[in-house]
This record gives sequence, C-alpha cells and structure tokens, in this order.
Amino acid sequence: MKSKIKSFNVTDFVIIIAIAAILLGVVFRSSFEKLVDNLFYKADITYTVEITGMNVPELKKDVEIFDGEGNSFGIIAKKTVSDDRMKTVLTISTVGKHDDRGNYIGNSTFIAPGKQLDFCLKNNKVFSSLVKKVEYST
Repeated sequence: MKSKIKSFNVTDFVIIIAIAAILLGVVFRSSFEKLVDNLFYKADITYTVEITGMNVPELKKDVEIFDGEGNSFGIIAKKTVSDDRMKTVLTISTVGKHDDRGNYIGNSTFIAPGKQLDFCLKNNKVFSSLVKKVEYST
C-alpha cells in the first residue's frame, strides 16, 4: 500500500501565521501598553497640597512621599509653614500621566484640586492633605 504524504499549502501557512500572531499579541500586550503610555502620556506634574491642624517636621524638602501601597507620589520641592505652625503647604514634583481626563500620579491615582489625598513616608506615618493646585508639562 502506498502512503500519500500531504504537501504543505497556503492554508497551512496562514494558520501558522495566525497562531503566531495571537501568541505574540498575548506576550507583548502589556509591554506595548506601557510603551505607549510612556511615549504619549508622560508628564512632569507639580502639585500643591495643604495639611491643616498639625505641625509636620518630618516633611522636608527633598523627602519622597508614597501612597499606601508604596508607589511614589513624588518628592517635596518646597515647604511653607504658617506663623502659628498649624498649616503646612507642600509643593511636590513627580512624573505622572496626563490625558484628556486629567492627571495621574503614582500607580494611576487621579489628582485634581479639591481632592483629599492621603500619603505616607517610608516610616509609614500617614498624612491627610487637600490638593490645592495641579500643573503639568509634557
């Protein structure tokens, strides 16, 4: 009995290419999304927050602040304390994202004037503040 070997044809080639494209899409999808975010939506963000009701000596210029999960919210660029030491105003600089919906810092935390923002230091001391002003440049 003679066995017949099936030859490789165009349909087989198209199926192999389609499977390879699907596998590569799954593998590189998240990397591609991060690349697009970094290329098109990256922005230098400077925002001002106000802490009232307490004196905060731990918050100094060049100190990095974080969210509750350890993502950086930026570095303190300027600190102003009121005469009675009950109001602290911080100007913080960071690299975040900006798009038509607004500004995002840390791990996609939305930031806008009037928003309550909780942040902490490396020693896990938490501070509650009110965002007063947000500026960005691309």
